[in-house]
Amino acid sequence: MNVLGLDPLTWALVAVGFVIAAVVYVRGSGGKDPPRYAPATARQKAICAVLLAAMMAAWGVYFADWDVFGGHEKQVALVVQVLLLLYIIPLSDILERR
Repeated sequence: MNVLGLDPLTWALVAVGFVIAAVVYVRGSGGKDPPRYAPATARQKAICAVLLAAMMAAWGVYFADWDVFGGHEKQVALVVQVLLLLYIIPLSDILERR
């Protein structure tokens, strides 16, 4: 079943993205003072940049219909995206200072 040309897995990923954004917004808006964040280190920025570039490349390969990963382009893109999320979510808690 495709809605607007997207399959249910893609819609689920979009929904998860909106839920994560809503949780981050609600967490950040609560409290008396706005949260202050410690600056990220050069290593943390580099890891995020590499993971973001890998995710964009993997999704680009998937949407371009290139057969780079032997028909498993979507799975590779999802794994890279999950790795990026697993790195960024705890990092946001580490960098937050109150």
